[in-house]
Amino acid sequence: FQVWVVAPVGGASMGSLFSCLPCSKEARGHGKADVVVKIGGSACTIKSKFETLNEVALAAVCDQLAAEAREGRKLAVIHGAGSFGHKQAREYGVSKGADGAGGGGNGLLSERLREGFSKTRLSVTTLNHHVITALVSRGVAAVTVSPC
Repeated sequence: FQVWVVAPVGGASMGSLFSCLPCSKEARGHGKADVVVKIGGSACTIKSKFETLNEVALAAVCDQLAAEAREGRKLAVIHGAGSFGHKQAREYGVSKGADGAGGGGNGLLSERLREGFSKTRLSVTTLNHHVITALVSRGVAAVTVSPC
């Protein structure tokens, strides 16, 4: 069975996340996902506690996903950030973009914004590691597809 897990990025839209999944015309019948599942960040973390995983909830979701994968369904799993990443994104203004208004600006990021982006990314990839680990420990061959 195949499972792709997409890690969130500050400011990434759901459309941009879906565009990186292996669902191209060439992949139809081979790598196309049958089901797309989003694990909400508030569902798999304790949002009120900085970088705290909700292990019970994540285990329950991954048990269900593993059962679906064993049935032969190809899953694309997307997860939110929950208590991971939001603090850093807010502190450094990552979601405001390069121009401070949500746009890309001239493509050059300030040193502070680069630092914030890297700290935000590190935090959300830590959560992604927990999600992948939970799936793999249940026999699911999960692989992260990074949107950036």
